[in-house]
Amino acid sequence: MVLELSNTEMLLLIHLISFIHFADTPAFPSISTLAGRINQHPRTVQRTINKLISKGVLKRKIRAKSVNDKGLSNLYSFEPLIEKLLISISNNKDQYEELQKEQGERDLKTVDQLVRIAAAGGGLRLSASTKTVDQLVRIAAAAGNSITPNKAKLVLFDLESKTVDELVRIAAAGKGCVLFELE
Repeated sequence: MVLELSNTEMLLLIHLISFIHFADTPAFPSISTLAGRINQHPRTVQRTINKLISKGVLKRKIRAKSVNDKGLSNLYSFEPLIEKLLISISNNKDQYEELQKEQGERDLKTVDQLVRIAAAGGGLRLSASTKTVDQLVRIAAAAGNSITPNKAKLVLFDLESKTVDELVRIAAAGKGCVLFELE
């Protein structure tokens, strides 16, 4: 998990975020207000805020109250949280692209295996929607050029994803060995 927050930390973070009224204004609720909102002791809220700060999710600035109010108040910034989430999104995108590349390589191996089966004269029944037109043309050409072309058959079903021109291209590559199964 990206943030690895406890339930209390997540609940407090959600409530802190709820105090933001505009994107460019920071949140500055009091500890007692937060404690009341999440039904926890103020000391627990203080410890939880410190944990969020130490985990690099939250940044606290201490500010002086106005002249009429005495004491100090806390100002909370969510910039560290946003940075962590952006990094995580970027990393997840990279991981997703890597998985897509690996899946594509596995699909190519599968197509190569299907080409070998078709070239050897083995019959195949494939869903047209699971392969690209170029992949199907390769398989059809292998079936059409097999050592026993009269026996080699490529039966394609689930044709809705392909245009008529694409199906003609596949059939031409198969030299009469391609059958289209219509529903």
